[in-house]
Amino acid sequence: MRSDNVKKGMQQAPHRSLFNALGFTEEEMQKPMIGIVSSYNEIVPGHMNLDKIVNAVKLGVAEAGGVPVVFPAIAVCDGIAMGHVGMKYSLVTRDLIADSTECMALAHQFDALVMVPNCDKNVPGLLMAAARITHMSTARDPGLFLYVSQNCSQEPFPIFFIGQPSFLMP
Repeated sequence: MRSDNVKKGMQQAPHRSLFNALGFTEEEMQKPMIGIVSSYNEIVPGHMNLDKIVNAVKLGVAEAGGVPVVFPAIAVCDGIAMGHVGMKYSLVTRDLIADSTECMALAHQFDALVMVPNCDKNVPGLLMAAARITHMSTARDPGLFLYVSQNCSQEPFPIFFIGQPSFLMP
């Protein structure tokens, strides 16, 4: 597993101490670590319900034998940002979302990602991150899940995309 790079071996003792501080059990340290990228926040109306979806994803990951780890993706509400200096910051959030997601995925060596976005900046921003660290190999149930695996010599890096990517449908 990719996460073994930060969990196993003598040199990773400091890493394990940090996982222990997070409450990881010895059993969890043997399981795949699955990053869940959540666009939930309390300022974008379309994101207000994503916490419920993220909680369901966490349960599903745990039931499937993984260790769910949630981290955020920022979001700017165009409607609130419109008509003042805040609008300058809306479009650039796509790159910030892509950069920060790529950073989190690779810095923490997640074995897979589940992305839970909404809105017109988060969906492409997360897809941009997915494209940087993987290539698309198959689509499963377009509109609900997009499976992506890594195009390199390492283990596959699956990314499950939960959202409404209707632009992927023919």
